[in-house]
This record gives sequence, C-alpha cells and structure tokens, in this order.
Amino acid sequence: MAQSKQERSGITFNAAISACDKGGSWAEALELFSVMMQSKQECDTTSLNSVISACGKDDEWGRVLQLVDMMAQRKIESDSTTLSTAITATEKGAKCE
Repeated sequence: MAQSKQERSGITFNAAISACDKGGSWAEALELFSVMMQSKQECDTTSLNSVISACGKDDEWGRVLQLVDMMAQRKIESDSTTLSTAITATEKGAKCE
C-alpha cells in the first residue's frame, strides 16, 4: 500500500526526532519539531514523546513542561510514556535546584 507524501513526511520527521532523542541531541530534536509544526505536519503523541524524552534527558525540564502544556492546549492525547518522562524530567530538575 502506497503512503501519501504527507504521511511519509510525518513518519520521516518522527524518525529524525527519535534519532535525535537517542543521540542526546535535544536542541536538534526541538528544532526538527519546530520545522515539523511550521510545515503543517500533523504532530502526534509519538512526535511529542520523542521531543519530551530528548529534553528530559538533558535536564531541560522547563521545556518538558512547556511541551506537555502544548499537548493539552492542542488536545493531543498524552500516554504513560509522556507522563512518566515528564515526571522523571521534573524530578531531576527539582534535585538540581
């Protein structure tokens, strides 16, 4: 079954953001997410979980909270991965202060 150009683009963005997460590149993950949004690609739980994870791994807990807030504002459903990653990031942030 052939995928539409838009579906492939969304999948490509998600894969690239996930690679940034795994590589410890939160700023690049955030930049790709921004480009994804600007290009009118559909961001979903998978996209946001990867960005949240990347930010959380580098103690960017303030950004994590902003992303979780954005999910709520855009009515993007969070899941257990979203919540556990956000909790872990904020716990690490609280210990640093």
